[in-house]
Amino acid sequence: MWAATAGNDVICLTGIEDNMRFGENPANPGFGGRVFTSSDGSLNPVAAHSQYGDNLNPARSSITFIVTGQPDRVH
Repeated sequence: MWAATAGNDVICLTGIEDNMRFGENPANPGFGGRVFTSSDGSLNPVAAHSQYGDNLNPARSSITFIVTGQPDRVH
């Protein structure tokens, strides 16, 4: 499992009490997922949720490396 969370993503506003609705956050250390870097995104939390694929977001290249079978290049 790979995961990243932009610091300003609206999902960060859901809080831990929403684990029942959304499941455990795979970016949490206790989950055991492999976390990669993302920029914080826009100050607008809804916009930040859609910016993982933006050109300047490091998450974009990591997602590319994950789907093309190059996990050693993920950062």
